[in-house]
Amino acid sequence: MGLREYAAALADREVRDALGRFSDGTNVSEGFKRDLAACIRLKIVEGYPDGTLKPRREMTRAEAATVVYRSCLIRADARPAEFSPDGDGLEDATQFDITTLRNRNASSWNLFITDPGGRVVNSMGSALHGNSPPTPVPWDGKCAYGLPLPDGTYYYRAKVTDREEQVFWSALKPVAIARKTLRGSVSPHVLEPGDIATVTAYTTGGPIEVLSATPWSGFSPMAPSGQKWRGDFRVPANARDGEYSVSLRALFRGTSREAAAGFRVEQVLSIGGILRPNPCRAGCTVAIEAWSSPGVVRVTASCPELDVGETGLERADGGDWTGSFEVPADTNPGRYVVTLTGRSLTKSVSAALDLLVDPGPLDAVTFSLTG
Repeated sequence: MGLREYAAALADREVRDALGRFSDGTNVSEGFKRDLAACIRLKIVEGYPDGTLKPRREMTRAEAATVVYRSCLIRADARPAEFSPDGDGLEDATQFDITTLRNRNASSWNLFITDPGGRVVNSMGSALHGNSPPTPVPWDGKCAYGLPLPDGTYYYRAKVTDREEQVFWSALKPVAIARKTLRGSVSPHVLEPGDIATVTAYTTGGPIEVLSATPWSGFSPMAPSGQKWRGDFRVPANARDGEYSVSLRALFRGTSREAAAGFRVEQVLSIGGILRPNPCRAGCTVAIEAWSSPGVVRVTASCPELDVGETGLERADGGDWTGSFEVPADTNPGRYVVTLTGRSLTKSVSAALDLLVDPGPLDAVTFSLTG
């Protein structure tokens, strides 16, 4: 009758309790105790009116027919136990194989699908399919109202009622909805040329492999970490400012998914400097020492108030910039602003340096008297 799996799962206490209902239960042969205890628990075997089992006695034809009539057990199995209802034609549904003993003793049956909290989300049964369950019974991952259920683990259990109104349940088993999905992100999102970034792919549905490709390289495997996949890449030093994306590809059995993870390349320019001497006198030469971020390719200095136009600076061996300009001899004492401008290939940045022109010592002043 296919009860070996059920019988083998009975605890020793359950076997003793079932056989202990009868005065001669201890006389059952050791090799049959679990089998007979299973039949007693499922009301297939009820014993004789005098409270005995008579385990050593051969059954009559009528007794055997009674046992068969009472046998109406049900079993349910999902194939596959994890499926992906995402419309790609691969494992879009699961099939429940529901079997009962083939003695036409079932009067009704039901299959219930519940969420982890035990709430019934869908069910099938005799009202639509007749007294005997068809094989297989398909399920597309939707609730009773026809709406797709979210990914996760659900549970199913079948019930059958026999002609004597006895109810039997199958074992509670899990079935998982795991759609094949892929998405990704790049961290940090804003990068400078030369930076190293991490790309992370997030998947469901159990991909075999996930690959990534940057605008500057081909596809390469990513390292798995649970449902996440990670990889690093470097932004080339000559990358221009703009929006870019990493291409992602997840390989599943028989299909694939593709996605993109965007990021931005943006040079963060900076520039600073110092003037020597400062303060200075009119007519002297002022030296400029400037430093800048790596993206700066040209630096100039200007001071319209001193009639100093845009003066180019030279890059020194250490990466800094140097230059100089003359302060006109007729410059009045005061504070002047020298503007440093650094330029990349696409944008510029500026810094203001204060220059103090000092009147000089008193012996440099010429006095004149007028009448």
